[in-house]
Amino acid sequence: MAGADAIDVGSGHGTHCAGSAAGNCAAPSAQNINFRGVAYAAKLAIYDGGSATGALSFPSNLQLRMFPPGYKAGARVFSNSWGSNQYSYTFMDAEFDGFMFLQPDALVLVAAGNTGANGFRTVFSPSLSENALCVGASQSLRVSTHRVGNVAQFSARGPSPDGRIKPDLVAPGMMVTSANASRGSGSYTCTVVSKSGTSMATAVVAGAVALLRQKNFFLEGRYPSGVPTATDALMPTGALLKALLINSAVPMSRYMFANGSFVTLGLPPDNYQGFGRLQLDTVLHLAPNNPSAYLSATPCPWRRKKCIPTSSLYR
Repeated sequence: MAGADAIDVGSGHGTHCAGSAAGNCAAPSAQNINFRGVAYAAKLAIYDGGSATGALSFPSNLQLRMFPPGYKAGARVFSNSWGSNQYSYTFMDAEFDGFMFLQPDALVLVAAGNTGANGFRTVFSPSLSENALCVGASQSLRVSTHRVGNVAQFSARGPSPDGRIKPDLVAPGMMVTSANASRGSGSYTCTVVSKSGTSMATAVVAGAVALLRQKNFFLEGRYPSGVPTATDALMPTGALLKALLINSAVPMSRYMFANGSFVTLGLPPDNYQGFGRLQLDTVLHLAPNNPSAYLSATPCPWRRKKCIPTSSLYR
């Protein structure tokens, strides 16, 4: 690991993303409970690829060196809020794809990038992976002039070099309030700070996937009744989770530019919004709505528990 230590860099990028996905308040109260992460109190397995200067360094074989420690620790959702400046399918994309192929119960997420102001074809490696979920950013209501139906002005735009839609979907990524790094002060009680970027959006989606997979749905057997039922427990594949996320997405209204101008968006998919903004209750049985995704279980050759492939998703 390039930066295997207990200190985040001054910007606190990693700490912020970790808090958005799984952070929990040390002493929850009416004032700070909204600062909890999406899957608050979930466990994290961290790969530290950052140096003391903030530079990133990753091994050439991610399948053997970067992903396996987390997978062995029980992680199945891999959130990657980092990228490159290469508009080509690189070894990193291939490593992401290969890992998900070899470990079908894992889902890798990656940030689309913040270069959308430069136009189309601004989604770079490893966001060009075919199997991973590429996440762009939408606005949020934390800014009075923003709308949840707007794609953020910095959110990178596709397509991929071979013409695939990118990003896959968007999620709130503007002025997201989460944990702030202690910056080596010796104190491990974090304050909070607001940050914007597709990195933040990716962490939000990672938390949603953790809930979907574990606590609130499949492994607890909440499909199709909405309540935990042991006989309904399923081991979802990463491909199924990706399919559910995409099928949950709702259309966006506009892609915003920094100068206040915008492009009115039609029905997705397109290379501004992907398939739209994540909204899990459009497909899942979350009270008071009824589910609109219908799944059929099939025997899973690599696990003893049941699993369900993407082809069994109907909406």
